[in-house]
Amino acid sequence: MNKEAKITGVFLCMIAVFVVAAIWYPWMGSDSGYYLKIAYDLSKGISFFKDVGCGYTPMGMYIYSLPFLIYPQMEGSLLFLYLLFIYVVSVFLFYKIIGYFEVDKPMRVLYSILLLLALFTQQGTHFLLEPIVLVFQLAAIWFALVGVKHNRALLFLFSGFAVFLAFYSKQYALFIVPGILVLISIHINSVRKMVYRLILVGTGFFLPLLVILSFQHFVNELSIIDILKRFAGIDYIIGNGKITGVDYSFKKFIASISLFLLQFPFVFLPFFLKTSRSDWKDKKIIAFSLLAICSFLQLYFAAYRHYYQLIVPYVLMLFILLIAKKYNQGHCNVRKIAIYLAIFFILPASIQLIRECSKRPKRYVMQNKERQIFDDANLTYSKVYLQGVSAAYYFLCKFDSPNLRYLGYKFPEELSLEDIDNHLPDSSYVIGNIEFLTNKSFAHKYLVIKTFLDKKERKIYVLKKNSEK
Repeated sequence: MNKEAKITGVFLCMIAVFVVAAIWYPWMGSDSGYYLKIAYDLSKGISFFKDVGCGYTPMGMYIYSLPFLIYPQMEGSLLFLYLLFIYVVSVFLFYKIIGYFEVDKPMRVLYSILLLLALFTQQGTHFLLEPIVLVFQLAAIWFALVGVKHNRALLFLFSGFAVFLAFYSKQYALFIVPGILVLISIHINSVRKMVYRLILVGTGFFLPLLVILSFQHFVNELSIIDILKRFAGIDYIIGNGKITGVDYSFKKFIASISLFLLQFPFVFLPFFLKTSRSDWKDKKIIAFSLLAICSFLQLYFAAYRHYYQLIVPYVLMLFILLIAKKYNQGHCNVRKIAIYLAIFFILPASIQLIRECSKRPKRYVMQNKERQIFDDANLTYSKVYLQGVSAAYYFLCKFDSPNLRYLGYKFPEELSLEDIDNHLPDSSYVIGNIEFLTNKSFAHKYLVIKTFLDKKERKIYVLKKNSEK
């Protein structure tokens, strides 16, 4: 068995452990509960822009809603298998893309499995928007590459549409646009052909955008300006939404990039290779360099680990492209470099795997315990706002928002206590900490139904609002 096969086998074993842990202990994080509850509501037929208070674009949540159309009570392990399918689609597209780099099949398999493992190490067992964004981004790149190779106009239209779907899943997806524009310019000798391709890509992006704007304006009677502001990532229709990372600093931006460099050694590849100016004049290298560099820009707004899911594939693709170019030029040692850098990745991946396997069982047990408390209080399907409690329970306990249009399932950090109180109707519930009971302006409105200790031994209150009290 050669080295590539052995390393691939090690990666597959590590992926298997991630998968088994996620299926055996289907603990759910706050973000997962937030997205899945909105997805669950969408499966019931509500209108996203008209009815839901959410600052994200909705495509990812619509895709997560599909299993609920088949089986409304689906959760846990079955839902994770659906998420795993989404990852498999991404890895398949990645495999097809690097096939255009003149990489042999064993190395393509190794790189693709490495990508899957890398995605799992970056909160890949959570239900987030990034896995769906990645599918559409990779589809856009693949359509562009195939369109360039076979000169098929329709594929440039599809590429633009895929970019739109990525953006319609999460706004950060647009960082791939500069790379896509360079990709479609490959093998073009006239401005006229380039303009034609730009029109096709632009049509693929803007046509569905115009259709959605028209539908929301004429059918749901929403202001086009307000819809565009929501597309920009701020929930202006229903109030002053909070942008992720508004207090972020350039120092944190550099720190988050540094953390990425420590986890993914492929970034250091150019230091091992002798590259010439002619190498960097290659449009394909320019395009994938832009994809890699621009992918880091999202870290300026915030640095969550799952954001790395939209960085790893592009850094890895640039790595593979440079390796393939040098290997095909007769620099045989570069294959060894690729294998060694892949081996080095096992260490940070192992650390994340150990953390996942050590923490997940405890979190799952505690989450089930708290869920049982809510079930015993007969709160399932009740109108509940969670303040100081994981948003995962919105989905797990099927709590409905007391005010879907304004409060939605927003995290309490986005709103003041007074704001929450003002938009909570009578007979709705709040599950949270002591803050609601110590606020003199409205504490008298709330009746304590139940108390319990959370995983950090903090006292949590189940409160029912009654303004006439």
